[in-house]
Amino acid sequence: MLMTNEIFQNIRLSSGQAIEDFYCNLVEKAQILSKPEHEVLSKFINGLPDKMAFFVRAGNPTTLQAALTSSKMAEACGYRTEAISTQAIKSETKAVTDSKTEIDDLKDQIKTLTSMVANITVKTNDNQRPNYRRQDYRQGSNYPPRQDSRECYGCRGQGHIHRDCNWTETGPPNKSATCQLCSQQGHTAQFCKTLQQFQSGKG
Repeated sequence: MLMTNEIFQNIRLSSGQAIEDFYCNLVEKAQILSKPEHEVLSKFINGLPDKMAFFVRAGNPTTLQAALTSSKMAEACGYRTEAISTQAIKSETKAVTDSKTEIDDLKDQIKTLTSMVANITVKTNDNQRPNYRRQDYRQGSNYPPRQDSRECYGCRGQGHIHRDCNWTETGPPNKSATCQLCSQQGHTAQFCKTLQQFQSGKG
């Protein structure tokens, strides 16, 4: 009797075991131990895999037969997920590893881009400082600022000539746009040679 009670307390739906077989074993042990139906019902639900048990509880069954029917429905809906194959574990591990590799690669790209932008910003600032002085001097002498009046005949941006233009000519020129990478007017970062060179280097 003691052994039967221990089996009753620890009985669970095994991998590959039919639900009816699990149900019959449980009911058989419960009859030997004279267990009340509500206790057997609770034990039946608790012996199911987590997702299946949740599905059965959601139906709020009041009898063992209703719980058995709900568990069969749960199995048909794919809630019996206690058996995870070794291949599935390997696939999941590989997916996580691949995901980490992609994230690391993205971090490296962002780091490189950030470094490039910082270098371009420093160079742009260094180049602009003397220009501001010359511009102030020319304005004080009633001369128009030559640097800002130049217009690229390619992208129509102000402040540079076509020979020095960083526009890739693959996207639309945008006279009012300023590139976030090279600070030139006439194109956006998406169509900048600087970005294209970076992507070619990564490839």
